[in-house]
Amino acid sequence: MAIYKEPFVNPETCVAKSLLSETLREVEHLALEIARAQAILDALNAKRDEAVARADRFRAAIVPHKRVPQEVLAEIFAHTVEGMPFTLYFLNVPRLETFSLECDADDIEDPDPDDYKLFEDYLLSTDVFCNAESLRKLRMRHFALFECLEDAPFPWDQLTDLDLSLMEMTTASVVNILKQCTRLVGCSLRTTSPLWHTTMQNQMVLPYLQSMTWVRYDHLDDHILEYLLPLSLRELRIASYFTTGVSSLIQNSRSTLEIFRFESPSVDWEVPLHLEDVLSEMSALVEFETSLKISPSTLEKVSSMTLLPCLEVLKCGVSLDSVDSFIAAIENWLQDETTLQAKLSQVTGLLASAIPESAARHVVRIQDQYGIDFQFQRGSAWHNSPFFRRRIVL
Repeated sequence: MAIYKEPFVNPETCVAKSLLSETLREVEHLALEIARAQAILDALNAKRDEAVARADRFRAAIVPHKRVPQEVLAEIFAHTVEGMPFTLYFLNVPRLETFSLECDADDIEDPDPDDYKLFEDYLLSTDVFCNAESLRKLRMRHFALFECLEDAPFPWDQLTDLDLSLMEMTTASVVNILKQCTRLVGCSLRTTSPLWHTTMQNQMVLPYLQSMTWVRYDHLDDHILEYLLPLSLRELRIASYFTTGVSSLIQNSRSTLEIFRFESPSVDWEVPLHLEDVLSEMSALVEFETSLKISPSTLEKVSSMTLLPCLEVLKCGVSLDSVDSFIAAIENWLQDETTLQAKLSQVTGLLASAIPESAARHVVRIQDQYGIDFQFQRGSAWHNSPFFRRRIVL
């Protein structure tokens, strides 16, 4: 008769398993507490920002120049602009590499268009930059109503970096500037077109352009992007009502686009038509970001690697009712053995409200299992984020 012996169980192993189970429960509890704390921290930061903004307004209201009559300030400004050639001529122009002009609109109440016109006339007539053979970077911000900046005697053809990101300019003016900037490596632009089309006859070659950011408040689809040939483009950030032309821009570029961000000036967070067609042109894309909500079908194609197969960083808007399906799609993406060839390292979902606790726990489990930076953030308007922050170092 066989004698049954119960398998030996090491008491220390039992204790260790019990402690492990207890510790894992503690980890999950702490993860939930962290999620709650983050929500509280976000709310406190928002309140602090509001308080700082109020303090700035109060501080601005009591500065001494606010008590100076507007007529006196206007006279001072006029004399300052008229005396500007004298001031600029003291610059060491031959060695000047970066030139920055910025007007803080918060310090000007009801600016007179004639003052802007006076300043523009000066820029068009000065010869101070004739000997600026070292100038490579030009930055102009917060100047409105400039009609013909392209006629200013800057050495456009030697600039490598152009920042007009906070200017109010027409698309036609920007196009005329780009035609002269044949050596540009990086540019940041912002345009607001009048209610007529800007037309181009020929393609514009930008052989060295690696990074382009363009916010287009253009309500008419002028197809300007279709005429651009950025032969070295690696980073593209576009905010536009239309996706038309972006595909052509990518096709015209002979380089491999690595970073792409698309936003829409519209208040609607839905992705515009044809964005998926645009993404299909970016087989080597590494980072994709948008505050818009990607459709489930597009996300499925991305997670199955039929779209954006080399993607490493994804940041997009997520509706509250699709949080669970979004998390499931990311988990399926990570579980697929074919994704081992990819290097998905960061996923961020932008939500209009706090993430549900059950979803937060699911995210923590995915983080622990796959070692990925996976998180949800309270979404904000894209123009409040660092849209113009360049990722590629030029």
